[in-house]
Amino acid sequence: MKSNAFLCLICSILMIFILIVPGESIAAASNSLNLWATSVFPSLFPFFVLTSILKQTGLTEQLIYNSSKKLDYNLVFVTVIGFMCGYPSTSKLIGQSDSINNPLPIYALSTSPSPVFLAGTVATVFLQNTRLALYLLFATYMSLFTSYVITKIICKKTVAGNRPPRPKVQHQPLGHLITTAILDGMKSQGIILGIITVISILGVFLEKVNAFSIIAVPLTPIAGLLGVPASSIPAFLKGLLEMTTGVNAICSQNISLYHKLAACGFITSFGGMSIILESLSFINEKIKATSIIGIKLLHGCLTFLYIRLLLFFFPVSQSVALIVESPHISPAITFLGACIVSVFILAAMRRIAHRET
Repeated sequence: MKSNAFLCLICSILMIFILIVPGESIAAASNSLNLWATSVFPSLFPFFVLTSILKQTGLTEQLIYNSSKKLDYNLVFVTVIGFMCGYPSTSKLIGQSDSINNPLPIYALSTSPSPVFLAGTVATVFLQNTRLALYLLFATYMSLFTSYVITKIICKKTVAGNRPPRPKVQHQPLGHLITTAILDGMKSQGIILGIITVISILGVFLEKVNAFSIIAVPLTPIAGLLGVPASSIPAFLKGLLEMTTGVNAICSQNISLYHKLAACGFITSFGGMSIILESLSFINEKIKATSIIGIKLLHGCLTFLYIRLLLFFFPVSQSVALIVESPHISPAITFLGACIVSVFILAAMRRIAHRET
């Protein structure tokens, strides 16, 4: 009830904001439409159609089921698709499946940014160094496997039977499969477009009322301890709303490559509120919002930790990028801080898991 009241308040404020500042609101909606049309739709829609066809036929899942008696075909199928396609393919598959008994570990293992986005967009376009993709990819996937093990230990939910039921193979006309897959993909893309548009308008509203600058004030001492300029905090806060915008803003800041890479790793693994809302839209209440937020925060912290470890043992060459701050003191402090935050997140997730079982 309280969450619905808060949601109604936010929607009312945004509606009034659109009426008061229509020009900037329309520009934000136009930018979100351009982002969706040039990046999201071309990269996701073909995968949505193809995975929908695979899911409808059931042949791929049955092949996985028959290949090993110990493998959970849902875990394998969803994880492979999630690694290939990135957000929010995993949530869509979990929401459509009727045979997943314990979806939280599957979500923890498979929900990630696509390797094309990490290597092509973040490393090559924003950080302008293709070799940094190795840091991002290794840290991201290690955080997924780590969070999967953690959630398997935390979630003691009893599951009936040792394996999910055998997947059914459905024989449907090719035309019906293609039409259903395209309509389902267009519906999913419409949901994604709507969420991106609302988040974009919310971001403009927060900038207009100087919310990012206000929130940055109490965070300034922490940033100073880490050797990060206070001017870069609003860029990081933007990334907590929308992943791509935040990563672009961080990479344009005058901070060291060490801080840029670690911040990009956290934001891409966390995904931003846009990705979390997309997950909630597709997951069909199979996982609660608190668990999804906890998993994504854990992903972000673990990726941050792994990147810091990689930079400690395999530092970036001075010929690759100019390091503004000393990489010897601040990584130790940030590593300790991220460990403490991760412990708190794990404790909170354990309490949430007990409530859901």
